[in-house]
Amino acid sequence: MKKSRCQLLAGAFGLAHQAVAVTMSYITARSSASQDARAGLSVSGKVGYQKPHLIFEQQVVHLRRKGMLIDDEAWVIARLRQVGYYRLSAYWHPYKLRQSPAGPEGEDLRAGTRFEFVHLLYEYDRRLRVLVLEGVEIIAVSLRVDIAYLLGQRDRFAYLRPELLGPAFSRPDINGVTDHSKWLKGYREKVHRPNEDFTRHLLGKYGEHLPIWASVELWEFNQLCFFLGGLKHEDKLTIAKKYGLSCPKMLLSWLKAIKGIRNHAAHHGRIWNRNMSAQPILPDAGIIPELDIIVKDATRLRQARACCPLLLMAHLIQVIDPSSVWPSKLKTTIRDFPSETGMTIEQMGFPSDWMGSDNQV
Repeated sequence: MKKSRCQLLAGAFGLAHQAVAVTMSYITARSSASQDARAGLSVSGKVGYQKPHLIFEQQVVHLRRKGMLIDDEAWVIARLRQVGYYRLSAYWHPYKLRQSPAGPEGEDLRAGTRFEFVHLLYEYDRRLRVLVLEGVEIIAVSLRVDIAYLLGQRDRFAYLRPELLGPAFSRPDINGVTDHSKWLKGYREKVHRPNEDFTRHLLGKYGEHLPIWASVELWEFNQLCFFLGGLKHEDKLTIAKKYGLSCPKMLLSWLKAIKGIRNHAAHHGRIWNRNMSAQPILPDAGIIPELDIIVKDATRLRQARACCPLLLMAHLIQVIDPSSVWPSKLKTTIRDFPSETGMTIEQMGFPSDWMGSDNQV
């Protein structure tokens, strides 16, 4: 028996109502899950973070239960107040016993682990961060000059003209947006937030359209590297050859690795035994002898640790300024590694005999 038009409409409405109900149920569930997540509860059904807040004296007790040796409790509390338990935990992490089951205090620490060792590693890492930022400044300033001098010969406003840059930099994506336009957006946002007398002076004198030799002084390191990647191949090759590198891809990969360690340093992150995400292209053995310890490492561990970007920086800086003391500072910093902590420079990627090697920087 055929259904009437009204019955068909009623059935369709019923299905639509069910669909709406299912959709609303899903939205409600997602909303509840979001609320749980904001409250610290796991949406997977697992119990979220449950550890209580500990006052500094309780943190000392907690560390002793984990096996940390603490002689001067007042000094330790002062360090916890200054640096914070969680930040320092990255520096006692290498002392954890991996094989033992975690107890109520978490993983136990190796016998003989002293809080002084942890603080020595933290202070050493702080020295590394300062050294990295000092070296990046030298490299960034030099690259600014390279770009401004090269492009400025063709046009004072070359950075605004896509036809003077690489074709890929000006090729629209599926949304019609180019990398050059993305770069310009970030640059203009910075220009319109002048927070220095120097920036205000430039804008007051030249207006928004600064000549490239003034514009580059406003580029952050990330912007600088991004723009360099957008140059024409022959321009990138010219700059790469200045630093003794055979191809632009190698230079850009070096800058990516340096940018990675620079970002950790700028945000006060751990450096000394961290795995770096960027894996730079390296020259063949013998081309840059001080890099051979990385090139010849079959495990690729040295390429992943701080050793690699630090030595890349040393090479670039030696080219930029052969009289720079930065490479000597690097050698001094590696020599002064606090070996009394039981850790070694191998965890940074440097061979244990690096200080006596002929291939030092």
